[in-house]
Amino acid sequence: MNNYRTSLCMIQLVPWDPNSHVNMSSIFTNVCLITEDTSTADKQWVMLPGSYNDILKVKVNNAKPLRILIEGKAGSGKTTLMSKLAYDWMEQSKDSPLKDVPLVICLQLRHLNQDDDFGEAVVEYLLPEDTLITPQQIEEYAQANPEKVVILLDGYDEFMSDIHGIKGLGNILRIIENKRLTGCRVIVTSRPWKATDFKDHHLAKHYAHMTVEGFSEESSKVFIHKYFQDNLELSDSLLAYLKDNPAIQTVTPFPLFCAMLCQVWKEESDVHREAMKAIVTLSKLFDHILRYLWAHHDQKQLTGTRKGKELSKRVTLTRKRKTSARLKMDIGVCLKRLGKIALEGLISPDKKLQFSEVDFKKCSDVLQVACSVGLLIRQKGKITTSRRLSRQESIPNHGITFFHKLAQEKCAGIYLSSMCTKQPKKFVQTLKDVYLLTRADEFRYVLQFACAEDLYTAKKILRHMPNITPYQKLALECNFESQSKTKSNKRLSKFFVSQRLFMTGRPSTYSFNALEYYLSNSEILSPDDVSTSFLYLATDGVGPAQLDKLTNVLNQPQLQFMIQFNMDQSRIQGPDVKAFIESLSQKEYIGVLVMSSSVAGEQFVESLLEIQKDGLEAMVMMYLPMLDARWATDILRKLPSICPRIGALEATFTTDETEEEKDNSDEGTETEIFPDDTGEASSKSKVSGNDESCPFSELNTLSIKGCVLCQKGSVQLATTLSLAENLEKLHLTKPSLHGSFYSNLATLNSLREFSVKDYTYGLFHLDEFLEKCPILEDVYVAAVESQTHSVNGVMKSLTNAVAHTPMLRSITLWFPGEGSFREGRIEDVVFEDFCDAILRNTHLSKLLLWHVPLGTQLVIKLLEVCKQHRNLITIRLSRCYSLDCDRIGELCSELHDIGRRVYVAHGH
Repeated sequence: MNNYRTSLCMIQLVPWDPNSHVNMSSIFTNVCLITEDTSTADKQWVMLPGSYNDILKVKVNNAKPLRILIEGKAGSGKTTLMSKLAYDWMEQSKDSPLKDVPLVICLQLRHLNQDDDFGEAVVEYLLPEDTLITPQQIEEYAQANPEKVVILLDGYDEFMSDIHGIKGLGNILRIIENKRLTGCRVIVTSRPWKATDFKDHHLAKHYAHMTVEGFSEESSKVFIHKYFQDNLELSDSLLAYLKDNPAIQTVTPFPLFCAMLCQVWKEESDVHREAMKAIVTLSKLFDHILRYLWAHHDQKQLTGTRKGKELSKRVTLTRKRKTSARLKMDIGVCLKRLGKIALEGLISPDKKLQFSEVDFKKCSDVLQVACSVGLLIRQKGKITTSRRLSRQESIPNHGITFFHKLAQEKCAGIYLSSMCTKQPKKFVQTLKDVYLLTRADEFRYVLQFACAEDLYTAKKILRHMPNITPYQKLALECNFESQSKTKSNKRLSKFFVSQRLFMTGRPSTYSFNALEYYLSNSEILSPDDVSTSFLYLATDGVGPAQLDKLTNVLNQPQLQFMIQFNMDQSRIQGPDVKAFIESLSQKEYIGVLVMSSSVAGEQFVESLLEIQKDGLEAMVMMYLPMLDARWATDILRKLPSICPRIGALEATFTTDETEEEKDNSDEGTETEIFPDDTGEASSKSKVSGNDESCPFSELNTLSIKGCVLCQKGSVQLATTLSLAENLEKLHLTKPSLHGSFYSNLATLNSLREFSVKDYTYGLFHLDEFLEKCPILEDVYVAAVESQTHSVNGVMKSLTNAVAHTPMLRSITLWFPGEGSFREGRIEDVVFEDFCDAILRNTHLSKLLLWHVPLGTQLVIKLLEVCKQHRNLITIRLSRCYSLDCDRIGELCSELHDIGRRVYVAHGH
């Protein structure tokens, strides 16, 4: 605990000032944490309401996972988050998610390598030198009491080993791989480029995935006020500056840069604060901070001499000249020499982030200056123990690091730029090594910083960058850092010859800034023979903080005619939603809009329904985000007038089950489905109950997920289906409809394909619905049942469907999972009726049954019936509670002999 109190639980506000440590409780500000929701077929990202306090409440497949991966970009607050978990546990905070855990072990992986054992790492880095606890005792306790131990491993991307690499002698990697201490809770943090190890590997099924998005706009304000709690005037002036400089605002979600801005703002003069307004890129911000460090260091040196006061005044007066002459040269020489070591460390097999005195043997003077300035930090590590020396005497004493990995990448970028002119062959070979798909994202900041140094370097980097989709975003960011506006920089246009733009991988506000910069200058940057318009735009993971920037991008003239716009796994919420929807409605053409697996709120619905008639006339396909079911009536009623040519529509609704039961119980009353909101916006968007519905005249495919509707919504759905004269495909998920749906539903004379998933017998009357579908050809039913009588009820409904739909060609029945009905069986009478219906339906050619509790004898009878059917070609009986027997094998062979495709998998 003493180690946590003195190191992990003291936040160093800025990495270059060793005296800037403050207690965790006085400055910590909650960051935004989102998690991957795997409860649906389409994965979605949802925000944790309590952020870090809810980390251990997340469930995967209805169970709390023992392994959690938290990914986040550089400076997003991953390390501080882990420290906060350790701090709250140590202080026994009532809000701590670990308050009931006896032992929490927090290790920083950057201090470890592939040969370290877990127990030895704990003793060496967390316990005092005179401890009597042995590594073996640590490991034995964790193995014997896994439920009492939580392990926090910070910085997997800085670890000297990886899952795909050569396995070392230590066992920490095996803990990460879930091959050791599998019963302990383990939380791992990593940058996104390295987090792919957990997604592409067998670990994906063991780890719950979360993302640190850094500060929200409100949280960054809270942090700034905490930083300047003794000087509110400074906090107000910085917030005003950020409001007027949206480019700088892009880095405030990152706690590290937010703190760096605060520190620079605190100590800079008014003149230099004014100069900061010209900063628009990450490189320029870093340049300013580095110059600040050098000037701050020189001023301290001068004030320590005999003529300190006089010289200090002179430094202050001549600071501008100094940074452009001698100081500039000193910075350039120092950073370039450091950059060589930084780059060699990053491209080395062990991705070196920690160095020893030996690494600086040829530039010891630079080492001293960089440490004095604060660019490099000497780690106050323990002396290597005899246990480790006896195991591997060659382990170096890693004691020097850059204050942050971004600082190392900045220096590496500076050196890489110098290589472009001085060592062109080595420069090109380095780029080839970096541009391997597995390493490109790892070196994105190095490439961006290199492009910012010199326009010639930027052109060379873009020239050698592979012209494939995964590099589009990186190319845009490199171009943005170069700030090129000359016609000579045409290299970027090669990435967009296909007129398809992919801003995927959860792009940040910075990424959208880079895209907007390119679009606003594309006429200059693009050659005459390359179109500057885009027909396809795909993005994902957009949050409220990025929505404004995405709207600016959509308003660019190059995106006025779009065939398709994809926006998956996003949160379309916040004050910028209205402007975002308006930007879509004002386009000359947009054919396909995909927002499936995204989440939207009331503002989205209100803004969508305010679009004028025929406002999205060209749209032929729309996949709506997840919406509250109370808006279903308005969506289904008014959308046809907004999108008259729509041919495919997918809507996903959520509902409060308690409220829904109340709505469906009031059959004799007109139920108001709109949100209980007295706000003006909400009341304006309400549609009168007397409004006539517009027909979906060209609708061919309709998919409704979460189809749990009250009386009014059920009637509207029936009306929508009845008026859709060209509807051929209908897909419902988890349907629960009011009885008035069936009485208001007209005959669906065009419906040929119907599927229902998460179907519960009694909540949706399958037989009543299928009676209204006379030319139906394909039926797919995935029923969630746990009672034998319900299983028989589903079979009866399906039997009626077969009897009433003579054109039926394919039947699929699936009972996912294993319910309590596994001891029960389909009743003989129900089964006989089902077989008779199959024999009477001469068009039936495919029968697929999954997990249907038939049993061995009924499977035999069904195969005999299939043998009698003239056109039944494909039969698949999978896990239908049958046992392997000779008769089933004989029937399968006989069916094969007459040209039937039959497959039987036994068991359940």
